[in-house]
Amino acid sequence: MPRGQRGRVTIADVAASAGVSKMTVSLTMNDRPGISAQTRHRVREAAAALGWEPDSTARRLAGAGAGAVGLVIRRPAHHVSADTFYMQLIAAMGSHLTSNGLALTLNVAESVAIEEEIYASFARRRSVDAVLVTDVAADDPRASLLEELGLPSVALGGPGTQFPTLAADVSGAAEQIVDHLADRGHRCIGRVAATPDFYYSRARSEAFAACAATLDLTVHVLEGARTMADSEVMTEALLERGVTALVYDSDPLMLGGLAAARRSGRAIPADLAVVSWDGSGLTPYLAPSPTLIRRDVAALGIGAAEALMDAARTPLYPGFLAEGRDLSVPTLHLGDTT
Repeated sequence: MPRGQRGRVTIADVAASAGVSKMTVSLTMNDRPGISAQTRHRVREAAAALGWEPDSTARRLAGAGAGAVGLVIRRPAHHVSADTFYMQLIAAMGSHLTSNGLALTLNVAESVAIEEEIYASFARRRSVDAVLVTDVAADDPRASLLEELGLPSVALGGPGTQFPTLAADVSGAAEQIVDHLADRGHRCIGRVAATPDFYYSRARSEAFAACAATLDLTVHVLEGARTMADSEVMTEALLERGVTALVYDSDPLMLGGLAAARRSGRAIPADLAVVSWDGSGLTPYLAPSPTLIRRDVAALGIGAAEALMDAARTPLYPGFLAEGRDLSVPTLHLGDTT
């Protein structure tokens, strides 16, 4: 339909014309991976024919609401600054929202009470149109709080939470890690995990155990690691249990584990294999270079921004999956530690 007959063209119009989803349009126009050349060509042709620019949808949204989305990270400030995952996520979200005429309102809260007050302030001042929720817990009380406040929300990780969620391929990542270690001859594997209060950590533990069981491997999992010092202590305990391979939930935890392994006299990878589940921007500078799961956090950030814009217009449903696939595409990259 000619543009003049409907007024402002939206991303939905482009998606319908190209026969794809809105997420595919967004990823194409932002040159993100995972889209075939044929699909990219079709999307760009449709956008050109309709005269659509990427900021049209968000500018329309901004005119009707606050013109901003919120992100509250409940962690100590020094943890956030050292976590390259959050830095990459925030940069991608902020850039995409800015290019679409919206702002990202970022807050760091060091307690539950402070986080709840920030959400209440968002609602009271009507300063954001939707919020992104991270570090989702089982039976997370924020779900009912945000519903009471009337704040649309989207969560990272899932499905299986009370929030609309972006897909997380936890099982696929676990399978890649466990299969690789089993191929290297390891039969007793340990994992140093974050707190089981976080949904993602619990899901990883379940997937890790399930994959190991199919190969008749012995696994030992210690949960609750928040710092490198925690990881050192847990690594020492797992080494005493005879593990020959260790998997860490993040690069900082892996660094703590490497320190403990060296103190024990273990050579890597001759005596002990090491894998980081969440490889970050730190990894190119580490020696030996670690084997790790690498994710396209920028694509995840763009997907989160798009989902938040959708949630601000029309409430999403719990279990929502962005095209049913993990936009971060977790992939095992082999290094010198296995």
